Amino acid sequence: MHFAAFYAPKGAWVEVDAYPSKQGLSVYFRDVTDRHDAVQHMHEERDTFVAVLNATSDAIISMDVEGRIRIFNPGAERIFRRTKASMVGENIELLLPERYRAAHRQHQHRFAESGTSSRMMGLGLVKGLRSDGQEIDLEGTISQVLIHQQQVLMSACGM
Repeated sequence: MHFAAFYAPKGAWVEVDAYPSKQGLSVYFRDVTDRHDAVQHMHEERDTFVAVLNATSDAIISMDVEGRIRIFNPGAERIFRRTKASMVGENIELLLPERYRAAHRQHQHRFAESGTSSRMMGLGLVKGLRSDGQEIDLEGTISQVLIHQQQVLMSACGM
């Protein structure tokens, strides 16, 4: 049997392993308070990140280096008038007017290879494309990070 529980007299989280045998029962106790606290902290950070991601009015879009969208926040839904469900897995180029797509692909690959952590997109303003075909002017930045040993690009833009 294996379980974890909070042991109030010591203020500690304890992991317990019990093994039956012919001679009786072996029980092992392990203090896992530090690990429990680290996991709790990680969950709090994730919940805070999700709250900020969902509360901002700016578009926050995360993608792989090929441009496949992983995260499309409510701000992006509002700005581009597209749903998260319709965009996750799609290429970021759907959000650009056709005439900018080829150049964008080159810029994106150069940025991904540059090692630069963040920069402004375009020369101050970039063009976006809403679901109805309306072009919009946006200000934005692009950043890159490693998550689980995979390069992830993140775009933040607003009107």
